[in-house]
Amino acid sequence: MEGGAREREKDPNELFRRVWARVMPEDRVDCPFVVLPPGGEGAEEGRAAVPALPEAGAQGTLLALLWELAEAKTALCRGYARLAGRSARGKALAALSAEERVHVRRLEALCFLLSGEGAPRSPAGAAPPLTGLGELFREEGRCLRLLAAAEEAAENDLRELLAALAREDGRHRRTLMRLAEGR
Repeated sequence: MEGGAREREKDPNELFRRVWARVMPEDRVDCPFVVLPPGGEGAEEGRAAVPALPEAGAQGTLLALLWELAEAKTALCRGYARLAGRSARGKALAALSAEERVHVRRLEALCFLLSGEGAPRSPAGAAPPLTGLGELFREEGRCLRLLAAAEEAAENDLRELLAALAREDGRHRRTLMRLAEGR
């Protein structure tokens, strides 16, 4: 364990390099830089060409918003699943739970690609479980506000993903409204 931590201290962008090499091979014309293994031939040139991972600023704000959004969506997923088991409309709630699970995975993957780090985990039971349709409705609204803030901080290519998540969250709120109305 300690050896791996020391290696990361020597080259903090190693994880970034490995992920980038998988998703953007060097033979692609649109690849913005060459990823070279550390210590290899031309490694110093490669290090100069690889941008350092952002620490703060707009990128840090975006990451904080995305992690908060992932946590909120995890709570929604659990809340929908909990209600699905005891509701007459369990099928609709189970579908919403599955969609929220997909949202969480997408957000965690996006955060990993932006930061190179896995999801920070909150202590178990840190947030009280969402137990009613009203709580779920309000949490979906909070997610919409977080998505709007994240869209402002994001680059153009990420805005499309965030806008798609916002559309789905809006549809979730409409579904909750229909369930509350008894339709």
